Amino acid sequence: LLGYTLTRASGPVKVGMGKGALTVDVSAEGRGDGGTGMLPTLFGGSPKATAVISRLKDGRFLWRKLTFNGAGIRADADGGRTLFGALTFKGQATVSDLTPVHQGAKGRLVGAWSATQGGGRKPWLITFDGKGADFALGFGEIDRLLGPTPRLRGRAAWIDNHFDIAEANLEGGAASARTAGTVGPDNALKLKIDWNAEGPFRVGPIEVAGKAKGDGAINGTIAAPRLDLMADFDQVDIPRLPLTQAHAVLTFVQGANGSDGRFDLTANSQYGPARGRADFRFAPGGVELSGVDVDAGGAQAKGGVSLREGRPSTADLTLAVGPGAFLPSGRVAGSVKIVDAPGGARGTLDLKATDANLGNGVTLADAQISADGPLSRLPFRIQGDGMAPPGGWKINGSGVFADQGDNFAVSLDGQGSMGTAKVSTNETAQIRFGADGVTSRLRLAVGNGRADIDFALADQTANLKANLADVALGALNPDLEGGVTAQVNMQGRGETLTGDLVAEIKGARERGVTSQSLDGRLTARLDDRTITLQASADNAQGLTASADLVLPAVASAKPFELAIDRTKPMRGHLAASGEVKPIWDLLLGGDRTLSGKADLEATLSGTLADPRLVGRASLDGGRYDEGTVGVSLRNVTLRATLADNAIDVAQASAVDGLSGSVQGQGRIDLGREGASSFRLDFKSFRLIDNDIGTATASGQATVNRAADGKVQLSGALTVDRADIAADPPTPSGVTPMDVVERNRPRSLDQVNRPPRRRGPSIGLDVKLTAPRRVFLRGRGLDLEMSVDAQVRGTTDAPDLTGVARVVRGDYDFAGKRFEFSDRSVVYLAATPERIRLDLSATRDDPTLSATINIAGTAARPEITLTSSPALPNDEVLSQVLFGASASQLSPFEAAQLASALSALAGGGGFDVIGNVRNLARLDRLAFAGDAAGGMTVAGGKYVTDDVYLEIIGGGREGPAAQVEWRVKRTLSVVSRVGGQGDAKVSVRWRRDY
Repeated sequence: LLGYTLTRASGPVKVGMGKGALTVDVSAEGRGDGGTGMLPTLFGGSPKATAVISRLKDGRFLWRKLTFNGAGIRADADGGRTLFGALTFKGQATVSDLTPVHQGAKGRLVGAWSATQGGGRKPWLITFDGKGADFALGFGEIDRLLGPTPRLRGRAAWIDNHFDIAEANLEGGAASARTAGTVGPDNALKLKIDWNAEGPFRVGPIEVAGKAKGDGAINGTIAAPRLDLMADFDQVDIPRLPLTQAHAVLTFVQGANGSDGRFDLTANSQYGPARGRADFRFAPGGVELSGVDVDAGGAQAKGGVSLREGRPSTADLTLAVGPGAFLPSGRVAGSVKIVDAPGGARGTLDLKATDANLGNGVTLADAQISADGPLSRLPFRIQGDGMAPPGGWKINGSGVFADQGDNFAVSLDGQGSMGTAKVSTNETAQIRFGADGVTSRLRLAVGNGRADIDFALADQTANLKANLADVALGALNPDLEGGVTAQVNMQGRGETLTGDLVAEIKGARERGVTSQSLDGRLTARLDDRTITLQASADNAQGLTASADLVLPAVASAKPFELAIDRTKPMRGHLAASGEVKPIWDLLLGGDRTLSGKADLEATLSGTLADPRLVGRASLDGGRYDEGTVGVSLRNVTLRATLADNAIDVAQASAVDGLSGSVQGQGRIDLGREGASSFRLDFKSFRLIDNDIGTATASGQATVNRAADGKVQLSGALTVDRADIAADPPTPSGVTPMDVVERNRPRSLDQVNRPPRRRGPSIGLDVKLTAPRRVFLRGRGLDLEMSVDAQVRGTTDAPDLTGVARVVRGDYDFAGKRFEFSDRSVVYLAATPERIRLDLSATRDDPTLSATINIAGTAARPEITLTSSPALPNDEVLSQVLFGASASQLSPFEAAQLASALSALAGGGGFDVIGNVRNLARLDRLAFAGDAAGGMTVAGGKYVTDDVYLEIIGGGREGPAAQVEWRVKRTLSVVSRVGGQGDAKVSVRWRRDY
C-alpha cells in the first residue's frame, strides 16, 4: 500500500502470549522501493514506524498502537477492544510540509479517523475528517477552487483488502465535490464524483465565467492518480464567440510527455461546431501548453506555447483565421515561433492578411508583418494597404519591438497614405506600453503639412498634446480638399479630464470643385463635464454660419473616455445664411449631397436625445441627391418654424426632374412617438433610379420620431411603374469563372469602393403595393408582376419583406417562349441571397407540354426542366425547339440544342444565338430548318407591354409578319400576313385547371 520494504528492526522485537492473544511490539525502518507517487515523497527515504499488534483467537488483528514518522508526515493511533468484543482503532495524521509534493505546494494537512469492527469477518467501519491550513498544491486553478482551508469528510469500510467509500465530501473555497467508490486492491482507484464550482475557470488560455457543475471520476492508482472532471454549460461567453451547449473535460494526470493534464472542449456556435484541446503542464509563473488544436468561429490554431506571467516564453504556433467570429470576411494566416537561444529567446513572426475585414469599416486588402531576431529587440517589417472610414490607406515601414521588463516599446519608420494624403514619419515613431501605461510620440508629415502628437496614459493620469499644421483634409475625408491647422491640449487625473482645442480650416471644398470653398474657425474647451464650442465659417460667395454651444460631456482620465452625454441638458445658438453645400460637404457629405440657399437661426435646449428648438429654417432652389438608391430632389423649397418641441412645416416641395413631385406640410413632433401631422404626398415620384432599375410611386407618408429617437418615415405607397433589370453581370452566353487577379492595382479598389454613408439614417416603415406594372426583364425573362411588400429598417440598412406575384410573363429559352403561370411567386428580401424564387413557365406543343421551374435564390437560381409525357432533357428541348427527336437534327440544330443544354445545366455556355439577339436588340430570335424547307429565321420585339411584333423570313412559305395583342392574361388576338398575300386572324385562349 505504501510502497516500502522493511529493511531492519531498530530495536528488540518483543513477542508475548496472554489473554488469548499473541502480541508483537516492534520498531522498524524502511526503504522506498522506487515509488514516485505523492506518498513516497512525503514519507522520505527512511521513515520509522512503531506498532503493537495482537492476534486474537478468532484470527483478527487488534492494532493497539501505531506511530509513523516520515519526512513530512506523522501519524499516531491507538486501538482497543470493547466489552462486547468489537475492535476500535482511532488516530490522527499530520502532513506538516507539502513542499516535497510538487513545486509550489505548501501548507499543512491535519486529519483524524475512527474505525470499528463488530466482530468475526465483519468489515471495518471508518469515518474520517481532514482539513488544510495555508494549503496549496502548486496547481493554480485547483488551488483557487480548493482555497487555503479545504476540508474532506466521509464514511468508508475496509473489507477484502479494499476501501469501500460510501460517501466523501470535499468543501473548498470556490468548489465542492462528493465522491463514492473503492480504493484497492492493488492500490487501484475507482471513484465517481459530483461537483460544483464558482468561476471564472482558467486553464491556460481558456476562461469561463459564472457557475458550473458536473461529474467526473478518479481512477489510476494511489501512486499515480487520474482525475477527470466533466461539465456541460448552456452558454460560454467568449468575446466575439459565445458558445452554446458546451461540453468540457478537464483531466489531471501525469502524461508521458510530462504534462499535468489535458483540456477538451466541444460546443456549438453561430458559426458552426467549435472544438479545442491542449495538454497542459503547470510551471513556475505560468503554464505550458502542448498539442494545441483549436478550430472555432473560423479560426484555427495548432502547436504549443509556454506562458510565463501572461507572456509567451516559447511558442510554435500556426494560425489561420477566416470568415467567422473574428473576421467578417477575408483571411489572416501565418506562424509564430519563440525559441530559447544563446543570449536570450529568439522570435520569428510571419502573418499575412488578404481582404481581411476587421470591422468598423477597416479592411486589410493585402498586408503582411514579419519579424526575426532576438526577443529583447525584435526587428519587424510591416507593409500593406486597405480601407478605413477616412478612405484607402497604405503603409510600408520597419521598426523594432523591444521587451523592457514590465514594458514593451515599439519604434517605427515608414511612409504610406491615408485617404488622398501622403503620410510619412519625420522622425522615428515611439510607442511604449506595459505596467507604466501607454506613451507615444509621433512626428508625421501629412500632405504638405505636419502633425506632432504626444500621448501619455498612466495608471491615474492622461495627457494629450497635438499640433497640426496645414494637414490635408483628404487624410480625414477623401471627398474633401483643403487644410486644417489645430492645437489640442488635454490632461486629467482619475475621473477628471480637461482640455482645449483651437482649429482653423482653410479652403475646405468638395474634391475636384474649385469654387464654393469654405474657411472656418473652431474653439472648444472641456471643463470635465462640459464642452463649450464656438464655431464660425464663411466663404467668398456670401455664406456665413456660426454655432455657440454648451454640451454635457462624459469625460475621465481613467478609463480614458470622452463623449457627449445625450441625456443631460444642453444649450446653444445656431445660424447660417447662404449656399448650404460647402457646410453639408464638410459635416455630412458622403453619397448624399444637398445644395441650395439656406437661412437658419435656432436656439437649442433640451438634450441631444430629445432636443428643443426655437427659430426658423428655409431652403430655396435646393437639390438633394442620394447616390445608392438614386433619389434626386430638385427645386426643393422648405419653409419651417422651429416651435420648441416641434417643427411646423408651412411648405415642403420638390420635383424629381421628370414628371413626379412631392408636397408636404404639417407639424413634426420632436417627442418620441409623438403625434405628428406632417404629411408628404408623392405623385408619380421617382423613388429608385440606379443600375438595378427604376420605380415611380404615388401615395402618402408621415414623418415623426420613433421610440429610439430616430426620424422615421412611415406610410403607404402605390408603385405606378417599376422596371427592374435581370441582366447578368456577364454578357449572355459567357460562362462566369472565378478569377484571381495577380498584381491588381489597389487604386482600382479605391475607385470602385462602396459609397460612404454619413449623417443620420432615417427609419422606415412603408407599405408598398402594386396591382401590376412591375416589369422584370433580362436573362430571357419578360415578366409583369404585382407587389405586396413592407420596407422596414433604415435608409442605411433597409429590410424588405413581402411577395411579388406574376401577372403575366414569358421566359425566352433558346429562342422559344415559355409562358409563366400566374401561381408563380417571388418572396422578396433586401439582398439577392435572401430572395427566394418559385417560378414555373410552360410551353404547350402538339406532342408534349414542357415546363421550366426556377427555384433557389436570386443570387443562385436553380433551373430544372420537366415534361408531360416525361422525357430526358435533350429530347424535351429537341421537341420544343425543332419538333423532332434529337437523333433527327441537322448539325446547326444540334449545335443550338447543345448550347441550350449547357445553359440549362450551368447558366452559361457559348450562346451564339443569344449574343446575336442582344446585338439586334430583339426580345426573341430563333433559327429553324430542314432539308426540304430550308432555313427559317424569326425575330420579334414587344412594341408595348401587350403588343408583340414578329418578322419571319426564309423557308418554303417565304417571309411573313405576325402581331400578337394580349387582351387579357388568358386571351390573345394574333394577326398574320404572309409573303404570298395570304392573311389570317386567330384567337388564342387558355385556362389553367
